[in-house]
Amino acid sequence: MIVIDACVAVKWFLPEPQSDLAEAVLMEDEVRIAPEHVLVEVGNTLLGAHRANAITLDHARAAISALEKLIQLRPIHEIADAALQIASVIGCTHYDALYVAAAGRWDAALVTADARLVRQLQAAPWNGAVRLLGA
Repeated sequence: MIVIDACVAVKWFLPEPQSDLAEAVLMEDEVRIAPEHVLVEVGNTLLGAHRANAITLDHARAAISALEKLIQLRPIHEIADAALQIASVIGCTHYDALYVAAAGRWDAALVTADARLVRQLQAAPWNGAVRLLGA
């Protein structure tokens, strides 16, 4: 089982550096999960792309619909408190800490394209598995 963060998920729908690597994650024989706020984070990025005239609103809506089929959404109320603790220790946002907490709660590896988050985790007393896209 792997936790997919928004940095990886958005690469499935927008042409970005490492989009090919993100797409390769879809080919892995792993159950993909994410805290439900991934829809908000990816949606916000897609909305920004739409406002910049990079994609249509229909493309953004279709991407959100597809995302719900590509990953199993997990409730954030089960990990919100743990995420606050993680965020306070490693110095990341609560949004990012929700992915870390999900990995811990559901015994999964975190797959991210966020090198800063990986560095924060490596410097912290967190012993979960984390995989930086492309590393």
